[in-house]
Amino acid sequence: MAAPDINTTWNVSNNGNRVEPSAGVKNVGIQDGDTIAREWLNWQFWANGQFNEWARTRAMDAEDNLIELRDKAESRNNLGVYGKDEVYIKSQVYSRTESDDRYLNESNNLSDLDDTATARDNLDVYSKTQVDNSFLSVSSNLSDLSDATAARTNLDVLQFGSGDDQILNNLQLELRNDARYLRSSQNLGDISDAAAARVSLGIYNLEVSASGTVTLQNTPTTWTATRTATGDFTVTHNLGTTDYTVVATSIRDSGQGQIIHIREKNTNNFLYHIDDAAGTPQDNVAMIHVTLG
Repeated sequence: MAAPDINTTWNVSNNGNRVEPSAGVKNVGIQDGDTIAREWLNWQFWANGQFNEWARTRAMDAEDNLIELRDKAESRNNLGVYGKDEVYIKSQVYSRTESDDRYLNESNNLSDLDDTATARDNLDVYSKTQVDNSFLSVSSNLSDLSDATAARTNLDVLQFGSGDDQILNNLQLELRNDARYLRSSQNLGDISDAAAARVSLGIYNLEVSASGTVTLQNTPTTWTATRTATGDFTVTHNLGTTDYTVVATSIRDSGQGQIIHIREKNTNNFLYHIDDAAGTPQDNVAMIHVTLG
């Protein structure tokens, strides 16, 4: 509701008629003269009445003790207070002393626990002493083992000390009887697969016929050969490098005096040529050895 306009028309007679007082009456106020005095007073009384009515609808009487509040819940929220139905009864609220005795104080960092051992059990954690007694220290280098003999058994290792020679003899005997190891006295004769061993060492061999067909090979993958002309052969491989050595020998009975020349080495093939002592190209069986590195 807006404040009343004090410049509206006013009742200046007993019969209820309203007239607009003149500007002079409003400005001058009560002067000598019955009409001017009545108009001015009536105007003042009516204006005061209008204002009081407006104020009454906007304010509350002190004697009503806030009963005229439009929304009590919102008013309580604005004041930051609880309603009577929202507040615990006194017996349900702890005093400061009771709270301090019942709950942990943040500034004490758990030093006010009644039983720290029980608290650790509830949290499933170890105390420092329990950790020191349960685990090995890095700086002790296993000297804090409770049972070194049991530890060696668990690790399946031998103990050195008294009787070291006997232990070493037993160990050597075990190694000699272990098929996983080669014996020096056998000079690699106890290798189970010599061909695979040569491949593992990067030593390959193959036999190429006079027509350019690979008839025998010990290589990591299948190599092929091609006769390109009389005495000229190409061997295709997958070494992927030119860092290898090729040695070839003619093995045909009638091949005495024949020479094999390695003419070209590439990352995926090499070329060789066979001729006799007179330099005449020859087709012949060749045994070829290739060594990496």
